[in-house]
Amino acid sequence: MNPLVRSVMYDEEVHDASSFSCGREVFDIWLRSHAARAQLSGTASTYVWVHRELGVIGYYALSAHALVKDELPPVAAKGEIALIPASLLSKLALERRFHGEGHGGALLADALSRSLSSRTQSVAIRLIIVEAIDLEVAGFYRRYGFSELRNSRIKLFMKVKTAEAACRRALDGS
Repeated sequence: MNPLVRSVMYDEEVHDASSFSCGREVFDIWLRSHAARAQLSGTASTYVWVHRELGVIGYYALSAHALVKDELPPVAAKGEIALIPASLLSKLALERRFHGEGHGGALLADALSRSLSSRTQSVAIRLIIVEAIDLEVAGFYRRYGFSELRNSRIKLFMKVKTAEAACRRALDGS
C-alpha cells in the first residue's frame, strides 16, 4: 500500500468523508450517513483508506454472515453443515479519481486480509460473500476470484483458501 495511505476503522469525528465521491452516490451517502450508525449498532465495521493529504479515499464495510449451504453451487457445497459461517463484504468503494489504477484491487485485498485476520483472531469463517450492486461490479469481483452463488449473478462468494492465496499474490505484487 502507498505510504501516504493507511487503513483504519472509520470514526466520523476524525475522518472527513464530506467530499468522498466514488461515482456511485448510494455508496457516498452510506459512508457519510450510515457507516457510523452501523458501527454503533454492531451491524457493520467500516474501514477507511485515509490519505495524509486528501482524507478518505476509499472504504469497505464488513459484517458477520451465514450462508445457507443450498445457495452454493453443487461443486462448492460440500460437508454436513447447513449454515456456513462467512464474512460479508457489504460495501467497497474507492474515490473516483483513483479508478483504473489498480487501487480497487488493493482495497479489495485489504478487505480480504481483514476478513481473514478476524478468522484467525476471533470469528471462524469459511467464505467471504459480496452482494454486488450490479453486473458491472459483479464482474470486478469475478476478476479477483469470486464465484456466483446459485440463482444469482450479483451475489458472489470466495472460499477462505482462495482469499488467502489472493492476499499472498497481492503481497507478492503478482
